[in-house]
Amino acid sequence: MLFAEQNSALSTSSYRILNASRQPIGNLVWPGLPLATNARLKDVVPAGLSKSISFDIDGDANEISFEYLNRQWSNDVRFCLTHNKDTLASAEVVSTDSRTDEKKPLLNCKSILIHSPFEGRLLKKSTFFRARYLLEIDRNIVGEIAEKSMLTFKRRVTIDLPDSIDVPVQVFLFFLMCNHAFR
Repeated sequence: MLFAEQNSALSTSSYRILNASRQPIGNLVWPGLPLATNARLKDVVPAGLSKSISFDIDGDANEISFEYLNRQWSNDVRFCLTHNKDTLASAEVVSTDSRTDEKKPLLNCKSILIHSPFEGRLLKKSTFFRARYLLEIDRNIVGEIAEKSMLTFKRRVTIDLPDSIDVPVQVFLFFLMCNHAFR
């Protein structure tokens, strides 16, 4: 089990990652203006601003890149987790679930489909004032990523996923949940 805690109540894009005994093991930070790998306006962002989403776990740097799959009112996006240029995980946030061809409404009701290192989905099961996402693999719920408290000064999230999933991939799934629920 892992935990994520917001670094500042004023920033929704910076989290400390804690292990089961609540000791810090890393940080997840994404910039205010992350840049897609297939962005049309790559040269518009000033040179001093960070454009990549990154996190470290026990000193190992990881990067999350993304690209747009289409250019519509509500874009579909593919996210990839890399470490030393090796792809560790990939997922898509799409309007249509390709397994059911089910159309979703436009208001934040997209499907989060995980393609590697396993096939699965993050299912939104939010409750009143809390975000809760379930990890489904082979139509079985195997874990969850959830806020445990309704009202807090800083957001605290529990990442309760199987130990067979590597820690960087668990943080990547937490990022997908945050990006979907809070941004």
